[in-house]
Amino acid sequence: MKRWLILLWFVISPVHAELSYELLTQLTESPERLQGEFKQEKYLAEFDITLLSSGVFNYQRNEFIRWQTLTPIENELIMKPDSITSSQGGDDLISLKADHDPATKVLTEIFFAVLTADWYALSDYFFANGDYQNNRDWQVKLTPRKPTLKQAINQVELSGDTLMRKVVLHEKNGDITRIDFLNLQQ
Repeated sequence: MKRWLILLWFVISPVHAELSYELLTQLTESPERLQGEFKQEKYLAEFDITLLSSGVFNYQRNEFIRWQTLTPIENELIMKPDSITSSQGGDDLISLKADHDPATKVLTEIFFAVLTADWYALSDYFFANGDYQNNRDWQVKLTPRKPTLKQAINQVELSGDTLMRKVVLHEKNGDITRIDFLNLQQ
């Protein structure tokens, strides 16, 4: 009787297993194109305040990510594998080129990898520890492998189903950025 109860408990309890980069690749989609909305909270530890913003984004894998903040201030960030450009009202505020700034290349590689679920690219930069339930919902905590990343990032939390739904970035200085992805369309 005891064996049957234990077996029944395993059958009716939700599936919960440890996650690896290989399993994440199987669980998630990496669409060529994706667009949607985002809501972002940025906690600034030094000032003990949280800033809220929202907007839209779209990407074409390995070509560009367009991140357009609509509120509270309109801003557009265009990220390409070799550059980052931020503009406001049609004027470029920042323009960084990867061939002049190695940090720009790392930043674009990580950002592209997160948004496109390129787990193998992320494995170059982070250790992963996570789990999944019901063969669908997953969450993973990434901790930096490289000393240069450890100077800026404590941890990155990612979660989703077949697509990325949430990113939480814990910075070394105590700042925390939370991004929720909504109304995603491929």
